Amino acid sequence: MTLPTGPAYGPTTTPGSDGAPAPAAAAARPAGPTESLALESLVELLTLVRDDLASDLDADAAPEELLDHVVTVAARVVPGADDASIAVTADDALQTIAAAGDTAIAADQAQRELGLGPSQLAIAERRTVHIPDLIADPDWTDLGGLVGRLGVRAVLACPLPMSRTRGVMTLYGSQPAAFDAAVELVAPVFAARAAIATAYANNVSQLQRAIRSRQVIGQAVGVLMERHRLSPEQAFDTMVNASQTSHLKLRELAQRITETGQDPDAAATDGR
Repeated sequence: MTLPTGPAYGPTTTPGSDGAPAPAAAAARPAGPTESLALESLVELLTLVRDDLASDLDADAAPEELLDHVVTVAARVVPGADDASIAVTADDALQTIAAAGDTAIAADQAQRELGLGPSQLAIAERRTVHIPDLIADPDWTDLGGLVGRLGVRAVLACPLPMSRTRGVMTLYGSQPAAFDAAVELVAPVFAARAAIATAYANNVSQLQRAIRSRQVIGQAVGVLMERHRLSPEQAFDTMVNASQTSHLKLRELAQRITETGQDPDAAATDGR
């Protein structure tokens, strides 16, 4: 049976008059010089970022030092970045917790005053937000006017990969189109390191609060033992009962007892 020919089916004969087999499917197009150079630059940048983030870190560094280290490295090694910040949302407002310089602090403040900016958008939509030129972009006229006076033109905001804390790392550039595609790929590396430092800071803060609470409660137990002739168990139980009855936090009740020497029930009702 002869197969039909034509554009839909292609030729029915083997190409070539010598009966040579048809050529294999075309191989994937090799990367051109520009693409190879871009890939090499990206690999070099990622290596530089990795080495810089790992250098000069003290195992006993405080959370604030870890956060400062991330933004300082970002502002130093990321092409086009003149400043960088890490911020989290607190009471639905952007709160800067680390910044490489004053410009980033002021730019974060401008976003906070307006209630909307690339940083908040990155947090809300859980995606990287890149504004090549805030002044020229009609969607960011208000913010562009504010941060333009600070010398900021380009912004790249990357959300922190965290489940409980909503945060963002923001890069600020003084030139339009300061950040290229490679920077968009590198930014999440910094955001991930910033997320680790932020989580560590949260844990340390919670631990410190827990320790302070235990200290205050211990002081209150001592006051009750001395003034009201109670055993440690009795003193603690009476505080817990008074706290539950009055819906007053145990730490706050203990603080009142420490300051006034009152019994738990009196301390719970006093000051209402």
